[in-house]
Amino acid sequence: MRLIKSLVSILAACGVVFAAQYSSFANERDQVQVVAGIEQQGDIFYLRFTLRNSGSTNLRLYNNSLPWVDRPAAVHLRAIALNQRFTPLEQKGRLHNTVGTVTLRPSEEISGAVNLNNRFAKFADILKHGSIAVLWIYAPKSPDSIELRETAGVATVNQQDK
Repeated sequence: MRLIKSLVSILAACGVVFAAQYSSFANERDQVQVVAGIEQQGDIFYLRFTLRNSGSTNLRLYNNSLPWVDRPAAVHLRAIALNQRFTPLEQKGRLHNTVGTVTLRPSEEISGAVNLNNRFAKFADILKHGSIAVLWIYAPKSPDSIELRETAGVATVNQQDK
């Protein structure tokens, strides 16, 4: 827990909006490139994910393992108020399971977003008083018995002046 607190403090102090693990894409475990960042539409904030097939073959992923479907087995999200106590925000409702698969051809991208205002209780209220760090870990799942690499990152939403 101290490591997470230190990481969030350093990233926030440096004004880092996003930090992620990027790999060399040297083997099939690294076939999914993940980019995430904060988007704002009015007073609503989203964590937008873009997945890219960086391999040379088609890649199938389970629909319920896409990060914006918000299944606990695929993406784990934590939001922390950047205050003196690093107060965690309470998580609320999740989307329902979706069946099927999606196929990405080489170099093809897909994207979707998680509504942070809906995902975390009091998100908008806390944002009026300070910034929030959203930590994520994503583990894509393929029906083709490929073990894909887990990716992690942090995005910050800065305090809103109203």
